[in-house]
Amino acid sequence: MEDLYERLCQNFDKHRNGCPAHPTILGILKEIFAPEEVRLALCVSFKGLELEEIAKRTGLSQIEKQSLLEKIAYKGIIFCKKSRNRIRYALMPPMPGFFEFSLIKDE
Repeated sequence: MEDLYERLCQNFDKHRNGCPAHPTILGILKEIFAPEEVRLALCVSFKGLELEEIAKRTGLSQIEKQSLLEKIAYKGIIFCKKSRNRIRYALMPPMPGFFEFSLIKDE
């Protein structure tokens, strides 16, 4: 499992607003991302993908995937853009991004 969090950290570091691997960053990722969310986040890009493409990358059913993606989007870790009949999910960059959005909620 540790390896998955390290891979996720490496993905975030590839973003232009990178987030270099550091024990503190890994600790934050472990607090924000549940293990099943890490597996899913590793299959989502920063540019955004439709549900069908994410389903192909992971092997989970679209229903399972959409439920988990919506949960993660609510937490502010993944961005969900709904327009017309399309829904796209994108991995939030570290900063500005999931650090801030994970603390903002519409309640």
